[in-house]
Amino acid sequence: MRKVLGYCCMLLLACCFSACVGTSFNGSRIGNENQLIMEYNVFNTTDDQDLTLEAGDTVHAEIVAASGSLSVKVQKDNEEPVYENNSITASVNFDIEIPESGIYTITITGKRAKGSVSFEKAAAPETETLETQQAAKEVEADFSEAFQGLNGCAVLYSPAQEQYTFYQEAMCRQENSPYSTFKIISALSGLQNNVIADETTKMHYNGTVYGNPDWNGDLTFQEAFGVSCVWYFRQVIDLVGETEMKEELEELQYGNCDISEWGGSNINPGEELNGFWLGSSLNISPLGQVKVLANIFEGQSGYDSSNVAVVKQLMLAEENGTQAIYGKTGSGGNGEAWFVGFLEAGGEREYFAVYLNDSERKDEVSGKKAKEIAVKILQ
Repeated sequence: MRKVLGYCCMLLLACCFSACVGTSFNGSRIGNENQLIMEYNVFNTTDDQDLTLEAGDTVHAEIVAASGSLSVKVQKDNEEPVYENNSITASVNFDIEIPESGIYTITITGKRAKGSVSFEKAAAPETETLETQQAAKEVEADFSEAFQGLNGCAVLYSPAQEQYTFYQEAMCRQENSPYSTFKIISALSGLQNNVIADETTKMHYNGTVYGNPDWNGDLTFQEAFGVSCVWYFRQVIDLVGETEMKEELEELQYGNCDISEWGGSNINPGEELNGFWLGSSLNISPLGQVKVLANIFEGQSGYDSSNVAVVKQLMLAEENGTQAIYGKTGSGGNGEAWFVGFLEAGGEREYFAVYLNDSERKDEVSGKKAKEIAVKILQ
């Protein structure tokens, strides 16, 4: 009887262990002859991708390691690897110079890993990318069905097609307060200036009971971005400082770059809930939002690629097996709302900005509504 019980216990432990191991991969993956991009909560397996490269090409690699470890090898046929590292436990970014033309295989093995991996054939130089944006085609589209009578506009930019698509073009060129979409910039600036160390960084909660219960307590960077906590990013921006913020906005060509009302215009109760980006001096058009996002996520800004990768992961709004939408909402109190970001599918990105401004139907307007409209348009 004891032997039977012992066998049963061993069998039960084996089943429990198998259940704990669970899925070997939980995340998203985009791979083609030019790139391999993966973001994952679980990566406990081996994956590989072939890239077709020419002599003199550069492959830019970005690895965000939240936990666990990775081993990486980049190799052409059975030749000596052009890159190999069997124990990556910290976030890194580096370039791989390709010595000869051919098909190179990237092999990645994860051990209880969480984070992201990106290997991309280097993009064109900055001047060429900016010239491409300036020379892109412009077309009109009718997205009125998605807006359901709400007053608003939308602009999309496809780098692959070198094309802007407008709905209500005149409105797309008018500048407005960015509201909480500006958290994309303040998050990047916080990371770039070492105000934010990583996703776990906390700011001081002063004990105020806010109308949004998600803001009432100590929040990590990841949590604060997810619930769009104003007081958290007010502290981040204050620590970055006016001089640095002004320089970054001018380099990005972010709207009117006006931060003169640093403390905001008191649209909300409490100093910590106001700022130049909230119904105040800073304004940007939907077209401007798209141009700034394209420069950042196409690698043409001054922000480190590792910091861009962290913010990108925080922006993930929804995904399935073939595509992912990254974005950030924002809203004002008089029928104004945004959803800005990009769609990633098949190795290509499409940048977008949806803006609503309808004071007569302000009860229907929200960042969530702007997001719903954007998803319909992208589909």
